[in-house]
Amino acid sequence: MPGVAAVLRLAALGLLLAFLLSPQSFAPLFAPLTQ
Repeated sequence: MPGVAAVLRLAALGLLLAFLLSPQSFAPLFAPLTQ
């Protein structure tokens, strides 16, 4: 099913873009890892 692969690829790209555009919103997620 090629549709699932396309949706997963778009989701990954969207997540990457969101992380690049607003890293401060992801900071609480990574805080426990850096301590």
